[in-house]
Parts: sequence; structure tokens; C-alpha cells
Amino acid sequence: MRGGTWNENVVIDNDLTIIGGYGGGETVISGGGFVGYGTGDDYGISDSSVFTIDHADVLLTGLTITHGGVSPFSEYGSVSTAGSGISNIGGTLTLNDVTITGNMATYGGGIYNYQGTVILNSGTSIEGNSAGFYSAIGEYGNGILAGGGIYNNGGTIIMNEGSSIAYNTAGAILADTLGSTTSGQGGGIYNDHGTVTLNRGSSITNNEAGLGGGIYNNGGTVNQYGSIVSGNIPDQIYNV
Repeated sequence: MRGGTWNENVVIDNDLTIIGGYGGGETVISGGGFVGYGTGDDYGISDSSVFTIDHADVLLTGLTITHGGVSPFSEYGSVSTAGSGISNIGGTLTLNDVTITGNMATYGGGIYNYQGTVILNSGTSIEGNSAGFYSAIGEYGNGILAGGGIYNNGGTIIMNEGSSIAYNTAGAILADTLGSTTSGQGGGIYNDHGTVTLNRGSSITNNEAGLGGGIYNNGGTVNQYGSIVSGNIPDQIYNV
């Protein structure tokens, strides 16, 4: 795929390899940005995920994935949406030298993984994404926002050497004048009855949430083999 910026929302339901950077320069896949009154499908997947992978084996190399997401707000509160950067439904997704940044959803700002496998290899970073929303009328706007970087729903996440998850947040983006508040869980990763494996040389740093700044582990398994989990607020790993 040639370098440059491509404004796309891509649905993949067959095995596929995409390699960016042909012809020189960075290949940026940009979604539709934040829109109000968002909707989701039967899985709760945002209608403006940059990539939606449906039971396929996909390899992405040399891409930046950005500006995906619904900023879900309405006069009646939030609309749940998931996976604004990438939504992986039952597939196997391998990321080499991929940056996922500047995406927002209520669940899995960067990646939402539903019963699939996501492998982060060297040069892959998930940074500056949010599990959040703008609340218009706070008396209806309370809720839990989870997985600023990744929401892992019954699937498998593998971080290999040279991959990182950093500077993601889970929590309200804007409180209204009525004083409504929201709590966020899993600034880096929200692991919901899945498996997360952090191999040597991978890192989860400087993420923030109400609980589980690095990882919020809800009934799942977290394996650490010489990885770095540090500098997350208020804690590194919160187990339930």
C-alpha cells in the first residue's frame, strides 16, 4: 500500500496481508473521526472502526491507524461502542511496526478483541487512545469505560519484544455542569476473562484509569515474562 493518508473504514472477512510504505513515506489509515449519536452492530462494534476483522487471519505491517471512533453522547447519555481503531471478531491479527493512536470508544479505544488473537510484534505501539465519551446530560451519563488501549473480551493478547502500550486513558472526557462522573478501568488493557501474555522486552507504561492503570484483569490470566509494566496511574495491574 502506498504512502500517504487514506480515509477509510475497512471491513476484512477473508485472510489478508496489508503492507504500508510503498513508494516512500508513512501509510496512514484514518477513520471518520469522532461523531455523535453513534451506533454499533450485534457485537457492539463501532460503525466507524478504522478496521473491522471478521473471523479472518490478517497481517498488518507498516501502518498508522488513527481517527477511528464514535464519541458516543446523546441527551440520554452514552451509547456503547467498541474498537474504534481495530475491532477483531474471532480472527487472528498480527501487527508488525504498526502505530494505533488517536482513537476513542467506550470499550477498547485502540483495539477491541472478541474471542480472537492479537499479536503485537516489534515496532508496534498502541498510544494516545481513549475509552471515553462526552456526556451531554450527566444525570443519564454515568457508566464504566474500559480498555483505553485494548479491550480483550475472552480472547488472547500476545505482546512480543519491542511492542508497547502507552499513554492511553479510560475515563470520562468531559463532565457536564450537573456534576455527573464516570469511572474508567484498564487504561492500557482491560482483560475480560481472556489471556494476556507479556513477553520479554514488551512494555505497558504511563497509562491512566480509575482502576487498573496498566491492566484491569477481570477473571482472566496475565502472564509476565520479563516485561515492563510501570508508571501507570493509579496502579499497574488490578485483579478482580
